[in-house]
Amino acid sequence: MMIATIAKASPRYSTWIYIFGTDTIRVTGEVTGPQGQKRILVDVDALTALQFQRLVVKFSRGWRLPSEQVRNEFLRTRSVPISAEDVTLKPETPHLFA
Repeated sequence: MMIATIAKASPRYSTWIYIFGTDTIRVTGEVTGPQGQKRILVDVDALTALQFQRLVVKFSRGWRLPSEQVRNEFLRTRSVPISAEDVTLKPETPHLFA
């Protein structure tokens, strides 16, 4: 797993802070979109119910799709794609004394 930190310089910084409640999120990987844009994949399993709901609302409005369809797709893929330009990535460090 990887950890992504939302860049304060991102034009979407306040949106991501509202959705996640923090500037650090767990991601499962990185992909290239259909037009060559880099995306990171937010780990759905690491989200709270409220974070997940806020993501569904944001994307259903942006994509102009029913919330249920967006929700089902995120649950099917277990990830949510966001722009890699919005974050910096680093490996998740295991806790040695957990």
